[in-house]
Amino acid sequence: MRNNYKCIYALIIFLAFISCEKDDNYPKKFVRHHFVEGKLRMFTREGEVKNTELINKYIKRYRNKLSGTDLNDESKFYSFEDDVNLYENYNFELFFSSSTHGNITHITKKGNKTVNFNLISGDGYINLSMRDTLFCLENSDKIPIYKCSPEIINKRPLSPITGFDFEKTYFRPLYANQVNNEIQIFLVSYLKTKHFNKNLRQINLQQAVNNKINPDYISNFNSLFSEWRDTIVYKESYIVFKE
Repeated sequence: MRNNYKCIYALIIFLAFISCEKDDNYPKKFVRHHFVEGKLRMFTREGEVKNTELINKYIKRYRNKLSGTDLNDESKFYSFEDDVNLYENYNFELFFSSSTHGNITHITKKGNKTVNFNLISGDGYINLSMRDTLFCLENSDKIPIYKCSPEIINKRPLSPITGFDFEKTYFRPLYANQVNNEIQIFLVSYLKTKHFNKNLRQINLQQAVNNKINPDYISNFNSLFSEWRDTIVYKESYIVFKE
């Protein structure tokens, strides 16, 4: 009888193991499915502005300043509506050999390119960190405007005469969120202005890139000196990949 119990117990353990393996269900392949357009959001040091008319007036005013056109003209300068065009640039197949490894195949008319990745978990996002090395020169930001950061291979300080603080080598990132059976690839674009004593000092219009806005950057608006006034309008969209 005791031997029978041992056999039953061993069978239960074996079935549980098989069940766990089946739940993981690897390998998995995700393909591009559709684009989800985000909502425009505007922030000043007083907080979030939710008046759609004010948001649109702000966008039109400063886009036209950048393009050098009259306020009543329709500018061909980059606009938030252009974000959807990035959909064509993300014609990928995402292959997961396990929960932490896989490869990305970029499909183009000139041919396909496949790169392996390691999945790295961040604060509210995942990074499909491709084994493809990139290099950049950068300056230090106390609080960066973007939330997601890459897997850094090497970072060394530079001489002030270069005009940059660091030389950085890192693996090419692909920032996303995993929701049920979907991979949501982030896209964010923004328009930002900086005023000093009501005088415009800076305008930045960033076309859609693969990242998210850092909430700490927005909340830092309130801690700026009273003479400085920052404003930002941004839109966070994403591209859905499904199995």
